[in-house]
Amino acid sequence: RTWTDWVHACLDPLGPWAARWRALEGSCPEGTAFVRAALARLRAVPLPALPEADVVHGDLHHGNLLVDGERLTGVVDWDDAGPGDARADLVTLLLSARATTPDPPLAEALLPLVRAELEPGLRWLYATRDVVRFVGWFALHHRGWDVPAWLRVLTPAIADLEAP
Repeated sequence: RTWTDWVHACLDPLGPWAARWRALEGSCPEGTAFVRAALARLRAVPLPALPEADVVHGDLHHGNLLVDGERLTGVVDWDDAGPGDARADLVTLLLSARATTPDPPLAEALLPLVRAELEPGLRWLYATRDVVRFVGWFALHHRGWDVPAWLRVLTPAIADLEAP
């Protein structure tokens, strides 16, 4: 599968992440609202072809970074790596810095970079994919997980990504 095909499939509520979409939608009112808004937007605009000339890590977050003090020394867990748009990893890392492992300085440093590198629609697309991937997975596998709390953090983070 190409990167474009994979991202489009993941954003299809009947695609490989269908159970994540359903779990997220059924988890709480905030999950329902997120899914309905995302699907309305996805149906309103055709999904673009995506750049595929880079290598995408696929799960770039704090837990997969090896750091020595202020220095990045390595990146681990390359199971999801493949050809695609490496800028998607920047969005994943930014959302991680905002929510899963709050790191305000990293988030503040990444936000202008992500805004400069990606047009707003693509930022939204990658961020929405990340929410379904991550929050949808936890909603599916960990029923007691606080989905509303995560969406209260991630929804404004997505809005920040879309600002010029």
